[in-house]
Amino acid sequence: MKKPVLHSFSTLRGSPMRPTPDPELPELPEHCDVYDRLGLTREKLEYMLEHAASERMPDGVREVRLFLADVADAFATTVPVPLPYVDMNEDIVEYVEDEVSGVPETDPVRIVLLLPPEAVNAGDEALLQAMTARYFKERIARRAREAREALRSVGTACFWGFVFMLGCQVVRWLADFPDYPTVTSTISEGMLVLGWVALWNPYDRLLFSWWPAVKRLRLVRRIARAEIVLRAAPFDLSAFKR
Repeated sequence: MKKPVLHSFSTLRGSPMRPTPDPELPELPEHCDVYDRLGLTREKLEYMLEHAASERMPDGVREVRLFLADVADAFATTVPVPLPYVDMNEDIVEYVEDEVSGVPETDPVRIVLLLPPEAVNAGDEALLQAMTARYFKERIARRAREAREALRSVGTACFWGFVFMLGCQVVRWLADFPDYPTVTSTISEGMLVLGWVALWNPYDRLLFSWWPAVKRLRLVRRIARAEIVLRAAPFDLSAFKR
């Protein structure tokens, strides 16, 4: 299936078309054939680029916006498969996860899909909400399994690390040769170092490695709670349809 064209931008209604330019970035050319092929003007393209990040709305909700040529582009396939859900487009999921991860956790999130006016149909929003709810229910279960597996792996590594460390301590206790203090000291210190080296990786995983899996789970749960809204694009973007 074709990849959707993703463009995050803010609604233009009630907002100035000409944003404040960033002095550190080169300006867009006044005239360019690409503008005609995209169906945009320089002002509209500048506005889209200037408002690429998520934005806090008057109601306190952070909106993450993207443009699709059609609602069907949100899904990876339309072929019936023996699953309780339909896969979402991975490009869209990755984009939304990246944007939502940068939003403070105290802020509620709204995901807005902006479509060409002729592509907005009655019932599409309810369908999209139902399908995404099923998809993210499965995705949450998948991330939860990953988090549990990460914690289980850490527990296993720590257990065997401590067992090995205990074995090293036993060798240190047995390797006592009063007539050869240098040999005794070498074995004792060597076993102590070896035991701590064996515990290095379990300690690292215990303190750091399992946390990313938990963060991914929390992120997916947050996206699953987000409101999903369909809107007509604030200006004509039908030329994006490939």
